[in-house]
Amino acid sequence: MEVISSHTNTDFDSFAAMIAARKIYPDAIMAFSGSLNPNVRDFYSLHADVLVFADPDQIDLDRIKRLIIVDTRSAHRLGEFRSVAEREDVEVLVFDHHPVAEGDLRVERDFSQMLGTTTTILLEMIKEKGIEISPLEATIFALGIYEETGSLSYSTTTARDVEMLAFLMSQKANLEVVRTFLGAPLSREQHQLLEKLIFSSHKVRINDVDILISTAEMEQYIDGLSILTNKLGEIEESRVIFTAAGTQDRIYMVGRSRMEEVDASRVLAHFGGGGHPQAASAVVRDSSLAQVERKLISVLKKEVRKPQVAGNLMSRPVKTIDSETTILEAGNIMTKYGHAGLPIVQGDKLIGVISRKDVDKAIGHGLGHAPVKGFLSKEVVTADLTTSIMELRTMMIEHNIGRIPVVDKGKLVGIITRTDLLRALHGSDYISGREQLPPSGVIIETSEIKKRMKDLLPHFIQEVLEKTGQIASELNVKAYLVGGIVRDILLNQPNFDLDIVIEGDGITFAKRLTEIIGGRIRTHQKFGTAVLILKNGFHVDIATARTEFYEYPAALPSVERGSIRQDLYRRDFTINAMAISLNEDTFGEVLDFFGGQRDLAKRKIRVLHNLSFIDDPTRIFRAVRFEQRFGFQMDGSTEILLKRALGMELVEELTSSRVRDEIILILSEPEPWKAVKRLAELEVTKILHPHLAIDEVRLEDLEKIDRSYVQLQEFFCESPRRWLCLLMGLLMDFPPQEVSAWTLKMKFRKRDIRKMEESIRNFAHTAENLSSRNLKDSQIYLFCQGLSAETLVLLHALKPATSKCIEKYVENLKDVQVEISGRDLKEMGYRPGPLFRKVLMVLLLARIDGQVRNREEEEKFVRRWMEVEGLPGHERRRD
Repeated sequence: MEVISSHTNTDFDSFAAMIAARKIYPDAIMAFSGSLNPNVRDFYSLHADVLVFADPDQIDLDRIKRLIIVDTRSAHRLGEFRSVAEREDVEVLVFDHHPVAEGDLRVERDFSQMLGTTTTILLEMIKEKGIEISPLEATIFALGIYEETGSLSYSTTTARDVEMLAFLMSQKANLEVVRTFLGAPLSREQHQLLEKLIFSSHKVRINDVDILISTAEMEQYIDGLSILTNKLGEIEESRVIFTAAGTQDRIYMVGRSRMEEVDASRVLAHFGGGGHPQAASAVVRDSSLAQVERKLISVLKKEVRKPQVAGNLMSRPVKTIDSETTILEAGNIMTKYGHAGLPIVQGDKLIGVISRKDVDKAIGHGLGHAPVKGFLSKEVVTADLTTSIMELRTMMIEHNIGRIPVVDKGKLVGIITRTDLLRALHGSDYISGREQLPPSGVIIETSEIKKRMKDLLPHFIQEVLEKTGQIASELNVKAYLVGGIVRDILLNQPNFDLDIVIEGDGITFAKRLTEIIGGRIRTHQKFGTAVLILKNGFHVDIATARTEFYEYPAALPSVERGSIRQDLYRRDFTINAMAISLNEDTFGEVLDFFGGQRDLAKRKIRVLHNLSFIDDPTRIFRAVRFEQRFGFQMDGSTEILLKRALGMELVEELTSSRVRDEIILILSEPEPWKAVKRLAELEVTKILHPHLAIDEVRLEDLEKIDRSYVQLQEFFCESPRRWLCLLMGLLMDFPPQEVSAWTLKMKFRKRDIRKMEESIRNFAHTAENLSSRNLKDSQIYLFCQGLSAETLVLLHALKPATSKCIEKYVENLKDVQVEISGRDLKEMGYRPGPLFRKVLMVLLLARIDGQVRNREEEEKFVRRWMEVEGLPGHERRRD
């Protein structure tokens, strides 16, 4: 196990350095060694859902083999991890920017440098390796550099620190967030002016937006009114502020707005100024401060738009539970939906909330069976529909909560999550959706994933994946391996179904990949998908990351372009909703947003959301299929949802062809009788056909059919289709006309329908004929000849008395041929006609029975037979 940690009283530099180290060592777990500085604590409180830090109490310290320490070399500052750092069997890596001091750890791998921040050291490595960073990560790194360098004002600041800040700006670091959590020093004159501004400041509410306005006289011009405006906004916790400071001949105005509803540049344009929506300034002559303030309020009434409030931001409908829900069920729901907590309701009334932490503690004490009512928090912080966005932010920070229920007239109507709030405050791309929730269960490290891919996949597939990663970097997109192959790599099983998803244009990507590795391509513009057919005939499916929605139950989905998370969320079960990154810098990293690895470890089949079976009822068949294939079980809530969907008669609404395809897949499983039995337990077979009864005898028959199939298949040029043999076994007791009607309804191919009808029609009398004693080989041949391979498999399995005859037929008799042909008969002087076919058949049967053994004996046999038939002389051919 690898762990990344830092000193106690974590500041922004150590906080950012830990996250930077995780980019370089992706298999490592991040953990705080102790308390956090207040500003870091506030930041982390807002971002706890997307920044994954482990609780040191939940880490087995004895399992740690590598400890990565950032922003300190001092052992006594490592809190929980001091004992680990001092162990001889632990590899310790250090990244620090402080001078060497007595008592420092002695380590073999020390990456420390005398720079302004530790974050800079790690960030340079990230940039050199070409590792991509998100806007959120760039913002965190900027916080670390700004705080540790005093906004680049400390003497320890280096040019390299500044260069890394420039790099972070190019990666969309959000300076508004930096400004929110950091401050700057002031001069004596600035302090005096700030005091005046504080004393005169007052708030006005315009269109439900609180705006801070402050004016002050200056004896002479004092630089930095913009800085003081920022400071005043921080002190008063105001997101919109306008200041005016006047000398004898002019008034200087500054506007700052962190709300989309107030465009500072539009406001100050009325005063001859300008700037941009967030920051603007103006200089006014020939007016007094009182006149300027009156005009400012008048302008604001025209320019300010109403702000976002809880009613606009909230997510709905709200996932809730009642007080009798068990702790385990609550935990499963949280994991399934990625929630960190759940509201608890009684009817429509909110009575409490329970957090993931509360659930984990209860489970840890063996109380998973207990109802949540014994653990809920009744002091619920709530908002109403008109609660402002800044009030929501303050509530989350002050109460250290990640979700705020929205209540209207006592009724729960929505919920505000950290993600809702952060995206509303800082833009939709601030949190990209790529960050994963803390996983539960057995996690396989990236290095092991790479090894398994090398061991399990043929060399040519490995080359395709390698080229995919290179092209992804070239086109600046994200590429992922998805689907069953990811699941099977995690299960350490081979699977060569290559499905690749692109966060970008999948078709453009597929065309470029085809140019590089060769082959041909088929595209489907409507779905943004392509199939690359390699020179060896192997297929590679490439798709644009997409999201799906269903216009009505059992409908085929409509698709829209989306993120990898959205693409995975549309899939059937958590174990199939994982991805492996193929980009060069993150190759082998597993994306598991929904607990798929946990469910693999627990051998569970779990849907991703409550409407899964309603959206696509074919998932009912797939749940059973995967359950039986892997020896897994549906979790309790998934089975309840499945039965609920069956009760809604949604399977009947599926198109016949979709049900047919699922039947074929079920019967193509390694042990299909297990899946058939499970379908019968769930009463799905009755939906397929009301007379389809499944009992132990029928299940034993399916096993017999499968054994006969395995035994006989090699003797046919065209191997019998296993699923068709098994389906015939299920339909064996049906009247022929009913089989015809049902197979037509299910839209089976005409050839398959004919085979099923033939089997039902001929089965009984053929079985009776072949069960007779002392049959000659020619009789066996005549009884079997003309029957489909599937019918022969069925007879062999279900009518033991016929098995020896059928084995003899397929092994020795069916391919017997005579040497004489119709041409030979003509050369022997016989005139062509219907008699030719008859004599050749009689000859074949004679050869099968051993009456003739070579061509000479065949000619003699033909002549004798013709004479016995009394062929008149004139029927002989004369030249």
